[in-house]
Amino acid sequence: VWAMALALNGSLETLQEKNMSLTNYTYGQSSATEVIQDHLYQLEFHGASGLISFNEQTGFVYRKPVYSWEVPAVEDSFKIVTLKVAIGLAVVVILVIVVTSVLVAFVHILNTVYENYKSIKASSSR
Repeated sequence: VWAMALALNGSLETLQEKNMSLTNYTYGQSSATEVIQDHLYQLEFHGASGLISFNEQTGFVYRKPVYSWEVPAVEDSFKIVTLKVAIGLAVVVILVIVVTSVLVAFVHILNTVYENYKSIKASSSR
């Protein structure tokens, strides 16, 4: 399919030079078919199984093996850096107080909003 798409695409310009187009193509137009075949026979590309090309004598596709080469391993470009940052005791105490206050406020708001639910009433001290 890929080869036919490449051959059809490559033959567009040649067909236009001969006042032909693919939109009006019929199987009876041997001159247009020859133009497409000529472009097919000129193709050579790397497919999934190797180098793909077409032989004018047999018309069959033949595949040549793709030669592989070794690529040197790339060294890891990441570097782990450890930074030691000193945080004062006052900052830690303030953070603990703020986080605790937010959690207590959140639990209180949830209890107030959902106090009429049966499961919340069962756990309430009131």
